[in-house]
Amino acid sequence: AGDPSADANTVSLLTSYVFTPFLYITVRPDGNSHTRRFRGDAPPPSLNPALRDSFLTAAAQILMRPLPPPDQDRSSSGRIGSYVVTTRLLPLFDRFAPDKSPGLRARQSLLAQDTPERNRRPDDPLLTRGIVPEDRSRDNVADTLARLDSAKNSNERDMIYFRAAMNALERDAAQARELAMKIEDVDTRKQLLAFMAFQLVSEAISGKKPEDALRLARSEELTTVQRAWAFTEAARLMSKTQPGRATEVLDEATAEARKLDDASPDRVRALVAVATQLVELDRPRAWELMNEIVKSSNALADFSGEDGGLTLRVEFKGGGAMTSNHNVESFDLAGIFAALAREDLDRAVTLARTLKGESPRSVATLAIARTVLVKRVENAASN
Repeated sequence: AGDPSADANTVSLLTSYVFTPFLYITVRPDGNSHTRRFRGDAPPPSLNPALRDSFLTAAAQILMRPLPPPDQDRSSSGRIGSYVVTTRLLPLFDRFAPDKSPGLRARQSLLAQDTPERNRRPDDPLLTRGIVPEDRSRDNVADTLARLDSAKNSNERDMIYFRAAMNALERDAAQARELAMKIEDVDTRKQLLAFMAFQLVSEAISGKKPEDALRLARSEELTTVQRAWAFTEAARLMSKTQPGRATEVLDEATAEARKLDDASPDRVRALVAVATQLVELDRPRAWELMNEIVKSSNALADFSGEDGGLTLRVEFKGGGAMTSNHNVESFDLAGIFAALAREDLDRAVTLARTLKGESPRSVATLAIARTVLVKRVENAASN
């Protein structure tokens, strides 16, 4: 609160750690927003009430600072962003710090004078996402489409169709696709279709439906690395009941991985995911594939061997973006080296030493060491 550069976006980002884990929202002075969602469903942390109250006090102090003239406002949020963030957080102040709500509502009313109607609509999901529980009985698709008559240009219409498609995705994938196809801007439409395709294949995998995952994995709308990952996950689901079929699916995953540019870390990550599944299905092939992985890793300066993931992003022509990050453990070297060490420790150690990059070599070595320690603990327990 003592930092003069802190603004509404500072408050919005810090709110994520207190109330909306995995969801981060910022709003630009022109009202366009950026939403970044990390895959995960962790509940908000159980903060000490005194710490929560301290945060809300600091947040209110920042949001209630004297407003500079519009032409002198250099904050990252501007007046429109401040209005959106204040509106989003008011339900939290009403619940946990009601003494601060009247002042914030007065500030909200003042900011509303400089905020376009499109950013003030109470049915705008940005104003409540992650803060107010969604009403499952409400027809959000119809409510969103009702705004088409007030759209002033193609950018606004595209945004409406985008929101309607996202609302429809959970309940009716066919309707979601139909709505997405109505987006005029080709790039936005393509990005949204890819986003939705990935969401559907992720749901099939988390729901342990390998056949659905395979069908969706072959969608042309997925990127190559997404398709490779989907194949490896489908193979994982099949490995116990259909090992032969799983191996065939991993052949498809390998072919997809090798389509990726040699200079892309995603190529190495995808091959690591394949090798991780091959350890249980065809160990000789897994060891053979590791030679290719090491060679590709050594040719890349920016391959760390950890923190592998997939990022989905939709950028809007009129400004703003939505990003979703998914952690993918099978992209990391730790899992494959731990599995290889359990089979042949000396060979795994030798292989790790051939990694030239300090980071991937460290990740591999630590994974091997952890495996050795776990084995010793298990042996001691059994004795």
